[in-house]
Amino acid sequence: MDLVLFADNDVLDKLLLGSPSLEKFRLDCCSLSTDHQLNIISFSLKFLEVQLTKDIVEQIRVANLESLELFGVYFGTINLSVCKAIRNLSINCYWGPEESSSLEYLISNLPLLDNLTLSNWYGLGTNHIRISSKQLKRFELNNPFTDEMTVTIESAPKLESFCYTGNIKFSITMVEPSNLLNGTFIILDRQGNYDGNWFIGLINFLLNLKCCWNTISLDVDSVEALIVPENLKSICRSPLVNWEHLRVFTECKPEMESDLRDALMWVSPSLKTLSIANKGIL
Repeated sequence: MDLVLFADNDVLDKLLLGSPSLEKFRLDCCSLSTDHQLNIISFSLKFLEVQLTKDIVEQIRVANLESLELFGVYFGTINLSVCKAIRNLSINCYWGPEESSSLEYLISNLPLLDNLTLSNWYGLGTNHIRISSKQLKRFELNNPFTDEMTVTIESAPKLESFCYTGNIKFSITMVEPSNLLNGTFIILDRQGNYDGNWFIGLINFLLNLKCCWNTISLDVDSVEALIVPENLKSICRSPLVNWEHLRVFTECKPEMESDLRDALMWVSPSLKTLSIANKGIL
């Protein structure tokens, strides 16, 4: 349902309750003619996507909902307490510091949650997220702005995949280590200025990936972003991260591959396998 102006706030209630076999529903760019809010109530919906520019949804009462995507809404205004069957959750909204506890509570109280995506495309989000989820297997975090971001995974025993897209002002810690975890880090760098400050920030970024990784994948636009200069190596200790398996995706000319390999071995002397591929080859 796109670009709709509701004349009354119970129109959506009647539509959903009058469609007992409806399983997929999308609410996009809709508004109300009054100041009232919408309640999304359904016994059949399994897939729901809400994309709004104004907060008009107050409650989502869908007991059988398996997949929920929220875009552009104010997370703190929505009550999801009934939705216990969610397996896939994607939140691309404003979830600032005052909502972080509500977000963490929601995640920890979704017993079937398997796949989680959090996106800070608005540049207004909290800078610290704590995750606890017994069934979570895949976690994706998008942070394209310059905001610093810290993730603490307090308990996620089945987590297999973590993917981060954003700047290097990032750190992650896993309180309860897991041998299942693979990490993918897509580094967004718009400055292209690889000076001493960049490489110090890069070293701190690598040191702050504090998890027991099975395999690490690094994706960068330019190979120069990873080749630490020799003069900096002489004054900085190696990060000495204990990675064993590393994959790098970048645009690397053949004549630069040797320098890149040397730099990566300096980063992690314990590497057992190292592969370098052009971007786009996953």
